[in-house]
Amino acid sequence: MPALSTRQKPKSNFIFAIAFLIALVMCGGIIVSIFMDWEKFKPTIEAKISDAIGRKVHIQGKMSGMLLPMTQVTAENIVIDNIDGGKAPQFLKMESLEVQLSPLSLLTGSIEIGYVHLKSPEIHLEKFSDDKNNWNFAAKSQPAADKKPAPTDKSVSAIPQLHSLKIEKGKVFYADYTTGTKQTVTDLDLDADLNLPSRKASIDATGDWQGQKSKIKLAIKPAKENQLAANLSANIPMGELTFDGTMYDPMQGGNKPLTSAGNFKFAVNATPKIEALGKLNYTPDEIKIVGLQISGADMKGQGDITVKMQNTPFVDAKLNFDTVDVAKLMAAVKSWQSDLAPAVKADAKTAAAAKTGGGLNVRGNFNIGVDKLNLTALTASNVKIQAATMDGRTIALQRFALQTMGDTNIEASGDYNLPASSFDGKARLDIGNLQKLADAAGFGGNDWVKAQPSRVEFTSGVQYAGQKINLKNYNLQNGDLKSSGELGYVMGDNPEFDIRAAISHPSIKKLFAKPDLPVDSKLALNTDLTGRLNGSGLNYGSMQGKVRAELNDGILKGVDWKKVSLEMKEINDPRDLLRVLDQVQRQKDGLTPFRSLTSDWTVVRGVATSNNIALDSDVVKMNGGGNIKLEDQQMDINARVTFNDHPKVPALGVRTFGAVTAPQYAFDTTAIASYYANKAINKAIEKNVDVNKLQQKIDKQGGKLLKKLMGQ
Repeated sequence: MPALSTRQKPKSNFIFAIAFLIALVMCGGIIVSIFMDWEKFKPTIEAKISDAIGRKVHIQGKMSGMLLPMTQVTAENIVIDNIDGGKAPQFLKMESLEVQLSPLSLLTGSIEIGYVHLKSPEIHLEKFSDDKNNWNFAAKSQPAADKKPAPTDKSVSAIPQLHSLKIEKGKVFYADYTTGTKQTVTDLDLDADLNLPSRKASIDATGDWQGQKSKIKLAIKPAKENQLAANLSANIPMGELTFDGTMYDPMQGGNKPLTSAGNFKFAVNATPKIEALGKLNYTPDEIKIVGLQISGADMKGQGDITVKMQNTPFVDAKLNFDTVDVAKLMAAVKSWQSDLAPAVKADAKTAAAAKTGGGLNVRGNFNIGVDKLNLTALTASNVKIQAATMDGRTIALQRFALQTMGDTNIEASGDYNLPASSFDGKARLDIGNLQKLADAAGFGGNDWVKAQPSRVEFTSGVQYAGQKINLKNYNLQNGDLKSSGELGYVMGDNPEFDIRAAISHPSIKKLFAKPDLPVDSKLALNTDLTGRLNGSGLNYGSMQGKVRAELNDGILKGVDWKKVSLEMKEINDPRDLLRVLDQVQRQKDGLTPFRSLTSDWTVVRGVATSNNIALDSDVVKMNGGGNIKLEDQQMDINARVTFNDHPKVPALGVRTFGAVTAPQYAFDTTAIASYYANKAINKAIEKNVDVNKLQQKIDKQGGKLLKKLMGQ
């Protein structure tokens, strides 16, 4: 045993000696670190990093460190310049940076970083165009003579091995000047544990995205060869996202592009909630979602989406929905936009710039179908949307079609401009059963609807921008009713309208349910109507505007002017005139043909007023004016009637008043009575008739009129 002990002793002394030397070196390193002037190295370190990233780096604060046992360097108040033309004052500034490296790893040719700690970093990310941003770094080029080939020894790796990354109280500002979008993350705390040799990593990050709490968690571990298993969960303002799948390990198998595949689920932060799930396949050239399922807000849909990652991404989407409830979907979208608005917003200046350049910058084909579409009061089916994006700002709507209650078909096509939110195209409406559609919409009991034929066909050019809609060169047919023209409408609390229309129909009477309307005409109505509706409802009493109307080839009920004209040939004295007018006032079903009835109206606070009502017929001509209270449907119009067959007879004053559908008439006979009184007096004088005797032959009223005319 002693001999054995003697043989072991030299080995123990050797181990002790090696340990002593290591301790001595470490103590020496610590002592050197204490007395080392790190400030002298700042210019060299700044220059080396600046050359490596192609940006100026400034260490404006103190710098300190320790060489052994672990190399640790701390720098304060660090700034990295922004690119030329950048709008932010700098790309990055931070309160302090602390880095720890393993000195022993340098002996093997590798760089092993224990941890990196960034305190209060502030990063500004800026995008100026599709191919220009401020986060792509490029080292300064070196002269060709100075360039050396990269080492080929695979045992030597210059790729840093980072074990831990910590960000404390960080801020990230993002600005996309092509779309006007600005986003901000504050109070960013990030902890990343990285074990690259074991191909494992876990990352936890929390922060406020435009004031809304957000959280992201990512875990990575080895899977099959050259693959990593990835599990991601994120709660951000847009919604909650989970991903469970695999991704290509960039540290294995050479320099290959990053790819991933797996199942994802995304729940939109909306009320009611909307969820989407499916299988995701990602490559740098293409993103494909297979078996996409969308549900929520009484909506169910499925389909596939492929995005080809080109300079301008190309989207091919094929989606079909079993059901869509428009009211619930719009409520969800509204609540989502309300929650999202603070997180993604554009200021006025950059948004205006986006309208003239940039935009969504995506092209593609979209085929969307809905088997059942629940509208506010209607149910539509077989909804089809076929569209393609022409550029980054315009969607070409090739076909929008739906069927709804009453065998109604709606189709539209045209170009939709995204930044301006405007549409220019055409539309077609074909209603197979107007009554059925009206019943479903809740106004089937309307008298006008009941009186109309079932079929309605409508085509028009459509322009929409902001709150203004223009229907250009529209054509409408409902049975015998035909109409064409232009219509402009500006939405709002006081909507404005501008209508220029021509309407034709064999009879105006057939357009309305009430048979006692005073006009029965072959309707050829030309209208120019401009004005405003005070209030959102179609309340006649709140309408203001101007109307130009022309009604042709009709019959005016109530006064048979032809009969009056014929009987006036037999009038020789005021007594006969009074008898005729008394009969005219008593009759209720007189019919007077006319060629045209024209007028210009102004509508103020629900009262339509005209001073140029003109009626032209073979028997009489009428000119006058008055007003119609649209809300009460009461009229008061005064006119002067002249008889074509009696050009010397003065005009007859006629007042038409009362209900529009059952008017009353009053006549002013003064001028005509004077005319016939003078005529009767002249005859009496010629025949030497005693006026007093003549007075006895006429009624009391006529006699008084005669005596007055003769000054007696």
